[in-house]
Amino acid sequence: MNTVDGGLSSAFTIFGWQMIGFVSCIVVILSSTPAFLAFGLLLCCGFIYNFYRFLPTSQSLRRLEMVSLSPLMSNFGALVEGLTTVRAFNAQPRFQARVIEVVDNFQKNDHFYWSLQAWLSFRFSTMSASATLVMTLIAVYTGISPGLTAFVLITASRFVMYTEYMCRIYGQLEMQFTSVERVIELLDLEQEAPGIVDPPAHWPTYTGDITFEDATIRYAENLDPALQNITLTIPAGSNTAVIGRTGSGKSTLALSLLATIAPESGRILIDGVDISTVNKQALRSRVTFLAQEPVLFPGSMRKNLDPLDQYSDGACESVLAKIAGNHNWTLSTPIEGGGKGLSQGQRQLVGLARAMLRRSPVLIMDEATASIDFETAQRIQSVLREEMRETVEEPPPAHLKEIGTSNTATTWDVPEEGQKKRKVALFGIGAGTGAGWALSDRFDRILPPHKRYLGRSRRTFLIALLVAFICLLALIIGLAVGLSKKSRSRFLPLPINTDHFTGELTYYGPGLGACGVTSTDNDAIVSVSHYLYDAVQTGSDPNQNPLCGKKIRATRVDERTGKQVSIDLKVVDRCTGCEPTDLDVSPAMFDKMADHDLGRVTMTWAWLS
Repeated sequence: MNTVDGGLSSAFTIFGWQMIGFVSCIVVILSSTPAFLAFGLLLCCGFIYNFYRFLPTSQSLRRLEMVSLSPLMSNFGALVEGLTTVRAFNAQPRFQARVIEVVDNFQKNDHFYWSLQAWLSFRFSTMSASATLVMTLIAVYTGISPGLTAFVLITASRFVMYTEYMCRIYGQLEMQFTSVERVIELLDLEQEAPGIVDPPAHWPTYTGDITFEDATIRYAENLDPALQNITLTIPAGSNTAVIGRTGSGKSTLALSLLATIAPESGRILIDGVDISTVNKQALRSRVTFLAQEPVLFPGSMRKNLDPLDQYSDGACESVLAKIAGNHNWTLSTPIEGGGKGLSQGQRQLVGLARAMLRRSPVLIMDEATASIDFETAQRIQSVLREEMRETVEEPPPAHLKEIGTSNTATTWDVPEEGQKKRKVALFGIGAGTGAGWALSDRFDRILPPHKRYLGRSRRTFLIALLVAFICLLALIIGLAVGLSKKSRSRFLPLPINTDHFTGELTYYGPGLGACGVTSTDNDAIVSVSHYLYDAVQTGSDPNQNPLCGKKIRATRVDERTGKQVSIDLKVVDRCTGCEPTDLDVSPAMFDKMADHDLGRVTMTWAWLS
């Protein structure tokens, strides 16, 4: 945005002034010596042709020059710091050879870059001199006065100067318009529907139920539903625990109550109001969502508990004492942005205190006590029972011990392919005893023990079914291992029309990268050295770096199989501790190239685009 707001306007202003001067020169030349105009237009074409040949090569050479400069400076700094050690071990020849290597590499790129600059300057100077020569010959041939000849010669030289400047400014604009393209992409993003109903100030009330009516929710049209045909009622004043395996839709259920994901079909009602029609800002300000990673702001503890200054200091102190009384926190305790300096459990305590202070009629807790010790979690659950007994609470718990605070539990099953997601509502869960599950009764209703199955008793039938399942699972695992080995041995050669680089390959924990992209451990992503990243940076925003989204192919010989393997990666971040030719990849991509325990290996890579 800095480029769009400032850089582009400045470049367009300069380009406009140069264009005015260019047109003025044409008018002067046309009025005094029209014969020169045809040659001047031909001269413009020559300027543009040579500049278009110069621009892409110049950008590539400049990048290579900056890349080769980084190891030169790094090697020089290391040599200065360790000069005594080098002399002590008589390692001068080896370091001298290294210095010669990096200097030669830099001088090679530097020589070609400035040779290209000389190439362009020579052609521009030649065309400028030819303009002066042609203008002089025209003046002699037409017999114009000496004064007019001098005036036209000056105008002709300025005509050439304006043409050259416009070419260079155009090159800058071409580089800066990548920022405009990014802004245009953001303008095309789909906007969230704001909602048409402004709920009354008392909505939702403490006596209103939460109801799912045959709701089907999916994250994208091309994906399977995360929740399908869900019908559920959460009574007012109840504490409902949502239990299920990974991928069963617990977090999806919680997010749907904030209208972050709209139902594809069916309705979700809070206190009798369809939340798809409610103003989204009003809905989210009246429902409290406590995530596993609470958002903390830089400032005092007071500002984190009550960012909008809606409650008194006494109320904030009371909540803080009940939730985190053994931490000696006060309202003036400083908090860094993101909760730096606090453990995961301490950040969750601050988030719980904030939720308790708001006392919203609907409180959604997503594994909010997962990182808190057992004794503290029990004390917090006791406080929540006493202080928020009127609130409809829906905590998707991380551990079964958290069910103890709930008087209603709902289990979610991961659906098999072609089946609908099933929900079983269980009531009467208290103190973590599990009373009311009645699993044996449910199992007997599905498979009565007195019946025979395929001529066998129920026990024999179930054992045979289990053995068949284990055999099938072993077959699937064997096929998967075979396919994995086959895919791991796949080798894609490096392109031959580009430079190849050799460096160290390591792995890191992905997240939000410098390119503004959030990645996971399984994504095919790469973090390049900050030397490469910073060398091509054109503005203050690292998200607009030209390397973002570029493709890299890395290859090496896998010691486990003895075969050459390769992977294609997308640039999403920069590595501040890497050498210029080193790469940082996600853990899954590193495992495809080498044994995870090695941590660092040597590989060769090249740009694909």
